[in-house]
Parts: sequence; C-alpha cells; structure tokens
Amino acid sequence: EAGNHIRAYGTFSHPNVLALFLVIGGLMALALLLQSRAKAQRTYLACTLVLLSIGLILTFSRIAWVVALVAWGGLGISNLGRQVQKNKRTILIASISIVIVAVYLFPLIWARINPAIPATWESFQVRSMVIEKSISIIGQHPLGIGIGNFVIEIAYALTGYPIWMAEPVHNTFLLVASEIGLFGLVAFLLFLYFVWRAAVGGSRLFIYSFVAIILLMLFDHYFWDIRQAQVLMKLIFGMIGASENIKFQI
Repeated sequence: EAGNHIRAYGTFSHPNVLALFLVIGGLMALALLLQSRAKAQRTYLACTLVLLSIGLILTFSRIAWVVALVAWGGLGISNLGRQVQKNKRTILIASISIVIVAVYLFPLIWARINPAIPATWESFQVRSMVIEKSISIIGQHPLGIGIGNFVIEIAYALTGYPIWMAEPVHNTFLLVASEIGLFGLVAFLLFLYFVWRAAVGGSRLFIYSFVAIILLMLFDHYFWDIRQAQVLMKLIFGMIGASENIKFQI
C-alpha cells in the first residue's frame, strides 16, 4: 500500500547528515571488529554494525547507501587475510543479518530507487539545474560571492521557479568555488591533498574514511555549511593528521 514515510534523521538537521555519521560509524565498527580478539567484543561490534546499517537504510539516503557499500566493502575486502579469517564467523553472521533487514525493507528501498517512479528523478533534476546555475555563478564571479551568500544568489538565478529550489548546490567543490572563488577552491583542494598524503601513510580505516568523505562531497554540501558535518570532518582529518601516534592495525 502506498504512503508517505518520514526519513530518519534523529537529532540531526537532515537525514543525509545522519547518514554521513552512520557511514563513518559503520567504518569504525567494522575496523574494530576486524581486529577484535575477544568473543564478547566481537559480538558487541557485530550488533553495533547491524544497528548502524538499519539506521542507514532508514535514512533513505541513496548516495550514502552507495558510499557505504564502497567504503565498507573496500575495507572488508582489503583485509581478507588473517583478520577476516579470525573473525569470519562473526562477520558472516553480521552480513547475513544486514541482508535479512534489507530484504525485509526492500519494498521501501525499491520505492526510493525505482527508476520508473517520477519522484526518483525529481531531486536529480532539481540538483542538476542548481549545479548548472552554480557553474554560471562561478563564471560570473571567479573570486566568489562571499561565504553564506550562495542561496541568496541562486534565488535570483532561479527567478520564476518555486522558492524551495533555492538551496545550496549539492557538490562541496562547486559550493566552495562559488562562495570563496577559484583561488579558494585551489586552497581547499591543496588542503585535501595533504590530508590524503597523511591518510595513505596511516591505516586502511583512515584511507576509506577519507574516500567516503570525498565521495559524499561530490554529492552534498553539508561539509561546508552544516556544523555537525564540519565537526565530523575535522575530527576524522585530525585523526588522520595524528595517525602516526595512533596504534591501529587495520
């Protein structure tokens, strides 16, 4: 039976922000599970991973689903050696539990991703239009329009369209270039490059956490203008920067 469903967002400002925290939290839980030795600890971490997966599904954040598959799957596959062999039973049970939950919720998941439903493409079409306008704004203001001014500028660019379409462009790099200009974008990319260099020298957990953040930056804006996402990004980047002093095997 068709109906409306409220996407889970908890105490966060948007379901996509909750999904971000669950993706990173799932990476942490998986990494700890892979290196865990105590049976009680493995059981606790497996249950945590299952609960985080349920929460992630209920956010109905399609991009976060894809990023979770890439990051969680990449971390697991890159550790197919001794760690997985030691904990393969626990990991198998957790994986089966997640699949069972996904199958149970499949009608809702399919309603979110079914390409035959017009609503599936509505947000894509709106975001594509905002992306096109943001590129135009960058061309007209290569030095930027000022931090926090994008929504005001896009509202003028979308004159004649519904006011709800005036939202930040769902691409962190385009939003950075729009607000602080091309020089600001170059500085931001250099910052990310140095963080990546530090991540490569650390554990796989930090590498896949960085990859997850970059992938999410390509499809959302919260790392630039939502405090909760900013705090998480700075926390992860801080851990990457201090990775030489963090004893982590994964």
